[in-house]
Parts: sequence; structure tokens; C-alpha cells
Amino acid sequence: MLKTLYFVDDIMKRYRCKSKDTARRYMRQMGALGSPLFVTEEMINAWEEGKRRKEAVRKTRLRAPKEMIIPGRKVG
Repeated sequence: MLKTLYFVDDIMKRYRCKSKDTARRYMRQMGALGSPLFVTEEMINAWEEGKRRKEAVRKTRLRAPKEMIIPGRKVG
């Protein structure tokens, strides 16, 4: 079965890019090579999943400290 190919204009519409350069950058991050650039649905899904994982890691790392520590101040 043939896979659906997405080109620069399709990526511009999908991610609401105003510039073709931005769409090309996204496509290269997805793993697109060659001329003309194209990606498959699987490549897009893998790229989006990777972005979601990075966001989840960032959110778990950002935790508020239990108490405020001011550098250079003597405690006690």
C-alpha cells in the first residue's frame, strides 16, 4: 500500500507556518531528505510524540523549592 506524502505546502497548512523556511526546518527535524522535501504520516507522528515527551520531562523537572534560599546570606 502506498504511503501518503506531505510536502512543504502541506506542512505549512498543518502547522500554520507563515514561512516556507519554517516548514522546511520542521520537515528536516522529522527526518526529511532529498529534493523535493517530503515526509510521511509516520515521520510526523514520531516527531510530534518526541516533542510531547520533551514537554513532559520539562514539566516534571520544574518544581518549586520547599523554602527560599538566598545566596550569600548567613543562616541562623
